[in-house]
Amino acid sequence: MTIHKILAIEPDGLFQNFLRELLTDNFELDCVENWHDAQSYMKEAPTSCVILTEQVPDAEYPEVLSTFKKMDIPVIMVSGSSDESLALEATKLGALDYHTKESLSPRTLQSSLNHVIDLHLALQRESQRQAAMASPALSSSCSFLNWPALHFPALASFCNGQLCIFQL
Repeated sequence: MTIHKILAIEPDGLFQNFLRELLTDNFELDCVENWHDAQSYMKEAPTSCVILTEQVPDAEYPEVLSTFKKMDIPVIMVSGSSDESLALEATKLGALDYHTKESLSPRTLQSSLNHVIDLHLALQRESQRQAAMASPALSSSCSFLNWPALHFPALASFCNGQLCIFQL
């Protein structure tokens, strides 16, 4: 059984404890309160996924999402707001899933983490496979996901909060 290391960037200690209660033995959760601490943590520990809130005290979440995207680390955005425009913006900037804090339950969070980690690993494997084939016709980026050089023909869409990949 694989233990996935999860980093949560969340300034609220009570919500950090809530996240810890939601996760099972398959996940090891570490929490930091700000972007500076997250950057230090990332230099020391490999991470399977990041849980990010839009309330990062020392940075703007778009900057944080962009950095994790460049580092090829999947992100789940969690917000206290049910504003659909925030969810859309977060996913356009690279978040692979989005939840409101009120909607989180053990099943929801664990399912989301498993889904995002599995999707990320599948995308990495497919990207590596296609890169090995070195086909110029498949080397364009998937602009809908806004994820550079995925190297596979697919259409991605969000359906009821879930990322759906349709193989072409």
